[in-house]
Formats: sequence, structure tokens, C-alpha cells
Amino acid sequence: MKYVANEQKLSLPQETSVQATVGLGPRSDGGFGMKSLSKYRYPVWITVRLIRYYKN
Repeated sequence: MKYVANEQKLSLPQETSVQATVGLGPRSDGGFGMKSLSKYRYPVWITVRLIRYYKN
């Protein structure tokens, strides 16, 4: 988000954050698996800007 905000000449609010958790472990049917969880916190206007940025 920081990259896109800088490209768009915008400053991110202080409360903007991204948290990611990744887990690796054995699967019940054999082998290994991975699962992840991501949490984002940002204002709605950032979503609109991100969509416009990646459509171009």
C-alpha cells in the first residue's frame, strides 16, 4: 500500500496496517499444507485508489 500511495502522491493515515499470519504443517491425508490469514485496516478511499491503480 505504501508503494501505491507514494505513486499516487498520497499519504497513508497513521491507523493503516497490514497483518499476515502463515501456518505450515502436516495434512491428515499426507504431505504438508499451508494456510494464511491476512487482516487489513485502512480507509475506504484507499480501496478505490488501489482499484484504479491496478486497472491501469
